[in-house]
Amino acid sequence: MAYAVFITPQAEEDLKKMVESLDKGRRLDVYNVVEKALDRLAEDPTLVRTGHLGRSTYDFRFEAGGTHYWWAAVVERNVAEVVVTQFCRSRNAIL
Repeated sequence: MAYAVFITPQAEEDLKKMVESLDKGRRLDVYNVVEKALDRLAEDPTLVRTGHLGRSTYDFRFEAGGTHYWWAAVVERNVAEVVVTQFCRSRNAIL
């Protein structure tokens, strides 16, 4: 069963700031990667782990323009949906 994934306005703002911090040539790639990562999360919400400070996080790694990045989505999960409340750089470099 696929879960519904929602993104709060704060998480949208976090993501926008993170993407804008990258070189212009990498930005479009990143939005596509984040969309695919959230699709994977919707299909398998067991990918959520207890992260830094006990918060539920979904860590994902990607490459854009030849550079590797490790980002995370801080989430709240219930029976049928996952709500992304924050995007941040991942503290887990090994996934």
